[in-house]
This record gives sequence, C-alpha cells and structure tokens, in this order.
Amino acid sequence: MEAIRSKSQSLVSHVFQEVQDRERPPEGHADLSLRVSLKTHLPGYYLLALEGSPHGQPTYTFVVNIDGQAQTYEVQGRLEEGPAVDDQGPVSSEKGLGMKYVLERNFRLKAGRHRIFLGIPGDHYVKEVEVTLGEGESYLLEFKPHYRRYTRGREAFENGLFDYTALLRKI
Repeated sequence: MEAIRSKSQSLVSHVFQEVQDRERPPEGHADLSLRVSLKTHLPGYYLLALEGSPHGQPTYTFVVNIDGQAQTYEVQGRLEEGPAVDDQGPVSSEKGLGMKYVLERNFRLKAGRHRIFLGIPGDHYVKEVEVTLGEGESYLLEFKPHYRRYTRGREAFENGLFDYTALLRKI
C-alpha cells in the first residue's frame, strides 16, 4: 500500500524521541504513550489462506509516523487462548485461540498539535489522527481494534481487522 510505504520514510528526525523514564516532561514538552493491539488467527485457520500471510506469525509490523518522523516496529506476538463462547453466549471479539500483538512505546515531543499516522502493512490498514498535547502533561493514545463482523453481527478477530478507535486521555 503506497500510503504505508511513503509514511514509513522519515522526512525529519527531530519531532520525537523514545523515552523509558516516567519523569515529568521538561518545559515545552509532553509525553505520549502509544498502545496498539491486534489479534489475528493462526496460520492454517483458513484452508485457502495466501502463502506468506503475516497473520499468526511470530512478529507483526506496525508503522508509526509523527509529523514526518517515522519508525517501523516488529512486534513480538504471543499465543492467546480463551473461550469463544460461554453460557451467556458470545463474549469478547478477541476471545479464542489466536496470536496477539501489542505495540507499546513512550514518546517525548514538543507540546502542541501533532499528526500521528498508524500503518499496518499486513492488513493494508492506515489511520491518521490529530492530537493536541499540553505542556508538561503525559497522555495515553490507545488504538482499540474493531474486527469484521459475522453475518449475525458479532465482531470476531478471525474475520480480520476492520478499523481502530483512537482514544486520547491524560495519565
């Protein structure tokens, strides 16, 4: 997908830096914790699956671009198992045997308005959001997945990624 290819290239290098500490951001800056999760079916789930599908593989690729500075992450997956149904009927859209990938990164950037791009090449998915960060504040930007629905209307990760809801809150 062309949008992911172009956004995976950095045009600048001074927009953000990754940080490990949880200290208060210095004057003029803000901290942004990014969390993106995705669950996929395991290889062989579909009989006619394409050769080389990234679904269910040990790692999954995510592209993040903030105001022109890009970073590509290979996220380690973990096998996640749980009941697909219980005595009350369907539960979570992520219940059942699959591979779960969670990207968690902490960025320090200047306070103000920023455009954040998320690209997931394995699902041909892109989303861009705009956030405004206050000076000296820390935020969590979480991308919550929505999966394609069965004909009965229930979302299920086995059907593939449909969209993300981006939620920004102070922490």
